[in-house]
Amino acid sequence: MPRTLILLTCFLSLSLLMAVSATAQTSAAQRLGKTDAQILALGCDAWMGLHGERMGDTTPAIAEGMKVYRTALRRRNDTRVLSVRPERREQIRRLRPLMEAYILDLVQLGSLHTDGGTIWVLHHGSSAIAMEETLHPLVGGRHPAVPARTTGAVGRALARLRAHSDTTLRGRASSVVADARRLKQRLTQQTDGLIGIAARLPRMDSDRVLDFCITQIEGLLPELGAAVPRGEKK
Repeated sequence: MPRTLILLTCFLSLSLLMAVSATAQTSAAQRLGKTDAQILALGCDAWMGLHGERMGDTTPAIAEGMKVYRTALRRRNDTRVLSVRPERREQIRRLRPLMEAYILDLVQLGSLHTDGGTIWVLHHGSSAIAMEETLHPLVGGRHPAVPARTTGAVGRALARLRAHSDTTLRGRASSVVADARRLKQRLTQQTDGLIGIAARLPRMDSDRVLDFCITQIEGLLPELGAAVPRGEKK
């Protein structure tokens, strides 16, 4: 199969995973007979450990376990958002699709750099869970505190990703470079949109959205062979 078709197939598979994760009603068998509340009470690590014991540690099985956990998180958030004030409900309505596009394009960029690989399905599943966990406090849920973040820190993280990508892809096929350029342009637009919404949130909620943007980039960089700087001023 031509390389471009392999990449396209990978991208379409990731898009399908996103759609299924967001809408599917997971079966009792997939949930190991547990309710959403029981799954979330375990926490992600314990749930994935239990799911692995029962269902195995293949990539499809791990992806399924992530999907079940993310679906439980999303249903909890969707229930809670009905009780928040209209302004906050509208902010969540705008945030989620931007965040979904952001994590999908980051994964697609990573896949482009590494010529695909099943690791990106799992990377995407982890990012989708992080997204719903980020939204949970915004609809009144409890979640551990995050560091204070600034828009400048987000910009620096994105600039670091762009620079590493430009350097790494130098000399690659023109189609690959063009695809990467389009993805980075979209990521810049999505980041601007997320920052714009975060600017209208209370400081702690704004920090959560900005922290999500930064940690998703920092989680991608090592997969692309780039170092994540330590001790950078936030």
